[in-house]
Amino acid sequence: MPTESDPTVVEATEHPAHSAAPATMQVVLREVPIQRFLIDIITVVAMAGFMAEIAEQGLGMDDPYDVVNMFSLSYERNVPTWLSGTMHVTSAMLLAVIASRAHQAGEPFVRHWWGLSAVFAYVSLDEFVSLHESMNSWFDFDGVLYFGWVIPASVLVSIFVLSYLKFLAHLPAITRFRFVRAGAIFVGGAMGGRTGPGLLDRPPWQQ
Repeated sequence: MPTESDPTVVEATEHPAHSAAPATMQVVLREVPIQRFLIDIITVVAMAGFMAEIAEQGLGMDDPYDVVNMFSLSYERNVPTWLSGTMHVTSAMLLAVIASRAHQAGEPFVRHWWGLSAVFAYVSLDEFVSLHESMNSWFDFDGVLYFGWVIPASVLVSIFVLSYLKFLAHLPAITRFRFVRAGAIFVGGAMGGRTGPGLLDRPPWQQ
């Protein structure tokens, strides 16, 4: 049986052939061990990328096995993007389960849960195939807007936030805080991490 230390319970309904009444199976997911596991994996991958770039760029070591490209956080289609994409598609599936259960229970904001699932599914796909990079060719700016995809992304993020304000308001306080914190970290890292380097790639004062 789940206890107070087991915050997440996923129920699955089975229909045995010998019984007309459905049987319920509970799958207990412990939050803290999952968090620790993810933090450990992310830390290992991040440190591997950092050390690989230091070894090549800082120490001038040869890279015959292309380790930098494989682990660098600056490149696409490598181990970090695979990890990120896998985590996002897992989140998309979990959100789809939540949306389905919310629909069955007659709860509000079912479309918002499905919307979140769709967003995470798209982000996962984008991590694997770099869809957003193709938007850079739509614009020709310098400085912080050198990576042009941040322009349509900013518009879409603004629309998304406005359309989810009521959804956020109905969530429990701790869940709302975690949603906002996670969204701020993700958007800040994805978009903020590109506006700054844009100054270094083609500074406007060097044109």
